[in-house]
Amino acid sequence: MRLAGTLLFMTSTALAAPDDAPAVGGGTDSRFRFGWSAPTGCPSRAEVLARAEQLIGHGLVPAADSPAVELSATVQPSAPSNWQLDVASGGVSRTVSAPTCDELGEAMALLIALSIDPDYSQRAASPPGAPGQARFSDVPIAEAPPALPVPARAPLRLPELAARRSTPTNVGGGPRVEGALGALGSVWLGRLPGVAPGVVLRGSLSRAPLVLAVELGFFPRQHVATQGGAGDLWLASLGGSLGYALLDGLLTPYAGLQLDLLHGTGSDISTPQSGHVWLLGLDVGLLLRVPVHRTLNLLMAGSLSALPTHGQFYLDPDQELFRPSSLGAQFGLGAEMTIR
Repeated sequence: MRLAGTLLFMTSTALAAPDDAPAVGGGTDSRFRFGWSAPTGCPSRAEVLARAEQLIGHGLVPAADSPAVELSATVQPSAPSNWQLDVASGGVSRTVSAPTCDELGEAMALLIALSIDPDYSQRAASPPGAPGQARFSDVPIAEAPPALPVPARAPLRLPELAARRSTPTNVGGGPRVEGALGALGSVWLGRLPGVAPGVVLRGSLSRAPLVLAVELGFFPRQHVATQGGAGDLWLASLGGSLGYALLDGLLTPYAGLQLDLLHGTGSDISTPQSGHVWLLGLDVGLLLRVPVHRTLNLLMAGSLSALPTHGQFYLDPDQELFRPSSLGAQFGLGAEMTIR
């Protein structure tokens, strides 16, 4: 397994840390140093240390004939449904990923336990009731390879710690429904005269890998002029789409429909009048979501829109003022907040 393999490597690195390495944080002993950085809602440093003590059954004090143990760890979201643990020791760093930050907290506690007490793995794999056996009745522990006496599978839950925190974290093994609200600054090409800037509000519901989204946009007045007169046009839009999330939600191709209201008012003519046309477009596009926090994502979107029918604005029966292009393009940049 990827998680277990990384822990095995980091355990040997931690045990080999030099005595004169710079401090990375306080510990329960001068030869044990541990730095921990994680977002709110994830296991705290004190909880990880308490869990490590629970695993080995004694304080976090390396044996007198063992080298110093020095670890520095950082937890951060790497995708909408994935978390990343970066562990550094003795100038070597490794990365572990898991669906929840609780699992990474348990993995870190196991790494500390193995670094302080390498014999812990043998006690954990001993028969039930043996002296010093770790209590992992709910998670089976496979026998370790002879060359690396470490369990091949580590328990990945912190039930006791999660119960004590007031803020719930992301739990649950199967796909779940997530909501998101966001806004984008956007430009239209081909639907209004020239390059038309505007704003788009976006709401979505997702249950991996499907994403259902609704967008409401407004593009303010654009001026267009011909030899016979001029006019001002603005656009309001309502669209819906269905997407398929790829790469843990990083890229989402989608397709949908968009209904546009294009309104125009004549100007610089003797009898100015106003009117509007309805436009129905078929959209295909791509959305890029870049996580910057556990609940905040940057959005970059691009789409193409085809019009089966065309709307037209006239100054008089023989003088056309503006006709939307049959193929338009829309580009946007913004952010969204996820609701879990």
